[in-house]
Amino acid sequence: MAVEKLAHITKNTLFIETAIYPPEQQPAPFQHRIAGDGCNVHTFGYVENPAHAREAVYNWFLPSVQGLEALLRNVGFTEIKVVDVANSRAILVAQKQGEYSASQTLGPMEASLTLEQGASVCKTGETLQLVVKAANTGFVKWLDGKAEGALGSVCLGSHLLRGDGVEAQWEYGRSGYLEQAVAPGEAARFLLNLVTPDTPGQYIIELDLVAENVAWFEDLGGIPLRHEITVVS
Repeated sequence: MAVEKLAHITKNTLFIETAIYPPEQQPAPFQHRIAGDGCNVHTFGYVENPAHAREAVYNWFLPSVQGLEALLRNVGFTEIKVVDVANSRAILVAQKQGEYSASQTLGPMEASLTLEQGASVCKTGETLQLVVKAANTGFVKWLDGKAEGALGSVCLGSHLLRGDGVEAQWEYGRSGYLEQAVAPGEAARFLLNLVTPDTPGQYIIELDLVAENVAWFEDLGGIPLRHEITVVS
């Protein structure tokens, strides 16, 4: 979280001087099935500060140099240089391509969602059209559909819940991707067409943004928008 916050306020270049995991005891990165194919496992040490200690004199976490480099890449830095490693401390310089991190990487992707159009009473099996305004209230730029492999491209997704809140259909429907990127402080509108359930009753449509192949915004602490509908025969 600390490195994420540093990334948010860094416009171009970040200089880091920090304690690190002692190099002479540092295991090399390795790959393991627990992390998935192609993902390295890096060393991070936890420094215990016992209750009787008068002052916590060390960092609580000591990253390996390779682990710190990976952490910086994951929050949006693209060029990272290790300047010096000596006496269990390291100096690194990390640079960003733009002022904001992009939605291809995990980060505080936050949105304020407002329903601008959408019926509350529908017939079974008909098309329900929703228009949702999404304001970028986080620190990450939302990517459009031009991203390579659509990785990080943002769209509006939905879940269908019964009136009692029990999930009826997780992947209920999605909009198209953004036509252009949306920076923090900007907003966009999404058009979502859904087919109403065949069974009459009370339902809740839960609306949330998705960064393709990265995360639903609610998984990162965001709050989805809920729209209640009554379906009649």
